[in-house]
Amino acid sequence: MTLLIISFIAGVLTVLAPCILPLLPVIVGKSLADSTLSKRKLFVIVTSLGLSIILFTLLLKASTLFIDVPQDFWKWFSGGIIFIFGLISLFPELWEKLSFTAIISNKSNAVMMRGFKKDTIWGDVIVGASLGPIFSACSPTYFVILATVLPVSVPLGVLYLFAFSFGLVVSLVFVALVGQKIVNRLGVVSDSHGWFKRIMGLIFIIVAIGIISGYDKKLQIGILDAGFLDVTKIEQKLLDKNTATSKPTTLNSVSQEATTSKNTEVVKDETMAKKEIPKNETSFLTVVQKSKKYKVAPDLSTIDGYINTDNLPITISQYKGKKVVLLDIWTYSCINCQRTLPYLNSWYKKYEDKGLVIIGLHTPEFAFEKVQKNVEDAVKRFDIKYPVVLDNDFSTWNAYGNSFWPHAYLIDMDGYIVYDHIGEGGYEETETAIKKALSEKTQ
Repeated sequence: MTLLIISFIAGVLTVLAPCILPLLPVIVGKSLADSTLSKRKLFVIVTSLGLSIILFTLLLKASTLFIDVPQDFWKWFSGGIIFIFGLISLFPELWEKLSFTAIISNKSNAVMMRGFKKDTIWGDVIVGASLGPIFSACSPTYFVILATVLPVSVPLGVLYLFAFSFGLVVSLVFVALVGQKIVNRLGVVSDSHGWFKRIMGLIFIIVAIGIISGYDKKLQIGILDAGFLDVTKIEQKLLDKNTATSKPTTLNSVSQEATTSKNTEVVKDETMAKKEIPKNETSFLTVVQKSKKYKVAPDLSTIDGYINTDNLPITISQYKGKKVVLLDIWTYSCINCQRTLPYLNSWYKKYEDKGLVIIGLHTPEFAFEKVQKNVEDAVKRFDIKYPVVLDNDFSTWNAYGNSFWPHAYLIDMDGYIVYDHIGEGGYEETETAIKKALSEKTQ
């Protein structure tokens, strides 16, 4: 019940997050561009978006039904629809002049093409539904639903998705209604062929180009990097409280176990209970002492592919007694994960020669992220030099009791998890923990 409430709150907060920002002009603008029946348009658009998010979450993320569909297809599909709407809004007389519309005979195609006209409910449905395939949440609650709830219980996962989508729909309706009141007072939508409608058409075209080119994701990352609109911390605190009050399971996470230990050296930022590394410590724990304090790191399980390893399999156990391992659980389409990559690249470059090994455990959010070629392209794009392994069946993820992207586990030379960190941030603390583990290696 608690997670259901958190899911609704997460949906409400999503409207403030950069992940929804590029879509706002389309959602709000479509309902404002025509003064007639604008409220109906608004409700149809946002409801279609909400249902589309649920549908495409199940189709693209929780199934492999479209695994062979190129990942760029959905960008072109959604961006293309928005571009057409923008073009018609910018040049309303264009539709009537298009000769090909007169030769459409198929009934279903006719319905679709009529949807592009301004006064049909189908146009509003198409606009809202077209945003579902490209919706990329930066909500940790959404990730929890996707990774931990849906695989265990589809009905419960769908219920939480409905709660998340409903929260998003409610907040979008509120934002759009406020916008409607403002523009109605200004009287800018009275002329359906006027400058306001043309400006909205131009904005649609810009948004469509951003979606197709991928610049919308760069914009989201840029806003987050600038420190604006990062509401995920609020969600994470709610999730942490829910985790703390939940009954432990057999797959209880390392982070949960670590927080119950006294005098632990595990470090977490505001996303977890804070634990400080003792300062000026000149001695280290023995293996026996570690066994009472920390958990042994599970090894990699049923890996589906290896990248940056010269096509050779690797394990965590092979580095025991030799190296310090930082296991980073990530997936390449996750914006939160992408923002941590520059730090991981920096640490690998700085500490590789001193005994640090970073292993990127790529556990897919989308079905197409299970394709090794797609992951290899992403590794090149993000200039990742450290080994990356594919955890397509979530087996290693489950072995660690993980629930989040990204999640970093620091494993010392004796094979114990001495530190773990959920989400972004905490980079100074993480580097401090790395240096401490490396200093023990030299003793």
